[in-house]
Amino acid sequence: MISGERRLESTPDREKLGIVLGLAIVAAIELLVLRTFTRTAVHIPALEALAGPYRVISGFGRYAYFVSLALLLLAVPLIIRAGWRRRTGPSLMVASGLAILMAVFALASFGLLQAFFTDVASVTVVAVLALAAIASVPGRARVSLGCFAIAFIAGGSHTALQAGRQDRIIQLDSGWLLNVAELLAIGFAVTSPWLLRRSIPRSAIVVGAIVAVATYGALLGNGSTVRILLLWNEGLSGTMPALAYAAAGGAICMTLVTLVRGGDHLLAAGLVLLVAGGFGLHNTYQTTLVAAGLSVICLAFVADSLGRGRVYARPAGALSV
Repeated sequence: MISGERRLESTPDREKLGIVLGLAIVAAIELLVLRTFTRTAVHIPALEALAGPYRVISGFGRYAYFVSLALLLLAVPLIIRAGWRRRTGPSLMVASGLAILMAVFALASFGLLQAFFTDVASVTVVAVLALAAIASVPGRARVSLGCFAIAFIAGGSHTALQAGRQDRIIQLDSGWLLNVAELLAIGFAVTSPWLLRRSIPRSAIVVGAIVAVATYGALLGNGSTVRILLLWNEGLSGTMPALAYAAAGGAICMTLVTLVRGGDHLLAAGLVLLVAGGFGLHNTYQTTLVAAGLSVICLAFVADSLGRGRVYARPAGALSV
């Protein structure tokens, strides 16, 4: 064996990994603080007495949003470059899909695309990225990502058809798509452990159980507020039984803890980005989070498959982009 050779690691463009991980962390903070806490705190009795701390926390949440947006703008070109350099079918789908999505958003920002066509293009690109991710993952992990893809497409198609109705482009009943999105979004969360490449540690099971119990209690104690948060943050109406959402929340957290503890940081980052982006079309920020998350998951598994078949004659710890 050539001295200094090493197999390709499962994290593409390792020296740029910090940006993707940072994006996932800050996006999670933005989700929890800005989109969840600040919307929940308005229901606290006598909030005026806590106005000072509330302003500080909400200001921190807004700052997290701007940092997340900045990191997202940095991460997307790096992901596009990583996908292009891999030169596999799925990775090229990632590179071209993300590039097209950015072009669509740029045209829309200048008023050159109607909302309907922007929405249709966004759903189409996310579907292509989902296909790339599904093609890259092994076995039953495809079921989990397939559930996410169909849930997003269903929710996004509902939004697109609503925009089409407003612009008098198309007149179709799309309410049933929300039920499809709701059911398969829960299916994705519950089956998310199928993305794991190692056994689940006891600590992850404990964390998942705590989150499941807490979610179930919150839905029983203040179900209306929790369901509103689900709608605003994830695009879910909350019409399914409380036990379904409790199982979904517990399974997602259990999966994330297992990934982090097992060192699958890139895959964990991709999963966080999917959750932070939600199901369906909310805004360009969240749609890009979803697109980046699917791309990162795809590239993580593509790197694994390349690593089994290729050896790079580079010093340990070096990986070029």
